[in-house]
Amino acid sequence: MTSSASSLYRTLHGTAPSQALARRVSLSPPAKLTGMGKLQWLEVARGGRVEQWRFDEPQPRLCFGAITDTSRGRSSLWILGGSYRVDARGFRCTRGRGHLERLDLARTAASSAAIVGRYQRTHGSRSPVEALRASLVIPDELVPLGDLYAVTYDADKGDGTYPYRHPFELTARPLLCCDASGSQLFVIGGAYTVTPHGIEDAE
Repeated sequence: MTSSASSLYRTLHGTAPSQALARRVSLSPPAKLTGMGKLQWLEVARGGRVEQWRFDEPQPRLCFGAITDTSRGRSSLWILGGSYRVDARGFRCTRGRGHLERLDLARTAASSAAIVGRYQRTHGSRSPVEALRASLVIPDELVPLGDLYAVTYDADKGDGTYPYRHPFELTARPLLCCDASGSQLFVIGGAYTVTPHGIEDAE
């Protein structure tokens, strides 16, 4: 690990990272991701307990990279925007603009029919209510934080918006990581996908 990533890991876990924990990544997010809703909180298994990380405004958006018809396929979750930090004090929300730029919805929808279709399939045939652009830098290394125990986001299935919690089964849990600055979270691995019903653990 680089010195900054190693330092953050030591601060968070109280021990030096082993080579097995030095996660070198080669993530390549799609040019266009489909939004699921505002991210309300994450439940992270760390140090033998589960911590609840709640997000304040400006809230990140939980997004996915692909949709499958069954849980036998695979998808990936992405966390875009928001203003937060993971450091010696643990997880905390910070003041900031959230790094999300609003785009013209009608113009974006006209040029992104596939994304609109994915959104409608996972939101009870409703059309998107916003189009956003985010700047996402993929680091060479990630700092492991803990297993992602559950995720709660604002779901809209056509019957109103409400917080929906998806707890991951033990064998399906992804690893939650961050960059060396602690200002960008990444969901790595796991055995799950996104179907028209939402997040589903793989069989």
